[in-house]
Amino acid sequence: MKLPLIFLTVNAVLATTSLQAAVVGYWRFEDGAFMDDSSGNNRHLTTNAAPNDAEQIALPASGNGSEYPTTIPATSATNGSAAAFDGDDRMAVTYNAAFKSTTMTLEAFVTTTVTSGTQTVAGMWNATSNRVYLMALSTNVLTYFINGGNVSSGLPALAANTDYYVGISVDLSDATTNALTFYQKNLATGQVWISNVASPTTTLTSGTSSFSIGRTSANSSSFTGLIDEVRFSNTKLGAEDLLVVIPEPSTALLAGAAVLLGFRRKRGV
Repeated sequence: MKLPLIFLTVNAVLATTSLQAAVVGYWRFEDGAFMDDSSGNNRHLTTNAAPNDAEQIALPASGNGSEYPTTIPATSATNGSAAAFDGDDRMAVTYNAAFKSTTMTLEAFVTTTVTSGTQTVAGMWNATSNRVYLMALSTNVLTYFINGGNVSSGLPALAANTDYYVGISVDLSDATTNALTFYQKNLATGQVWISNVASPTTTLTSGTSSFSIGRTSANSSSFTGLIDEVRFSNTKLGAEDLLVVIPEPSTALLAGAAVLLGFRRKRGV
């Protein structure tokens, strides 16, 4: 009778090990390791002399950032601080082929203080010939930029001065409308939105941009507000492996499920 329990334990260990191996970079912005990579891969962030550097802030008892979890559900790690971006800040990892993958998951906690423009969360995006992928807010709508164009999640716009989890899980080889899965969770209310969208392409451009947080390598599309717990994995994670708890689809608000949204060229990002 104990044999099934042994198998379950082994499977759980293997699943955890596999997930850890999939994490390419994880930036938590904690004390003593503000720009350090927590994945174990030593892909630490560096700052840009111009624009300026983001600042570390302690998570407050109220206001922006107060709803960020103090313990990350997926890792049981303590979370006590975040990075504050004032509209001209960027941190980055020099180009590394490990960040070029046709399967990926981008995740972060974000709080924007504005309601317009394109705001970079994280990704590889530079000049016109070097645009690879980017998780960003476009007029506060969660958007995946890829190969010079973009795919909108179709989810509700993020409200300013409100704490959210955002994630985009990608498998460009998937020919169905499940190639891109967008996750959005209001951390104060627990409300979740999920959108499954077809991919406009099966490949990534050959660009070699650095992996940037808060502003693109072209020093455009800056984020204004807080960013925390940025994680990049080289596989399309399911809801059960994300940094936050996502309810089953039956209890979540599914928005735009299995709908192909427009892929359009966008300049000046």
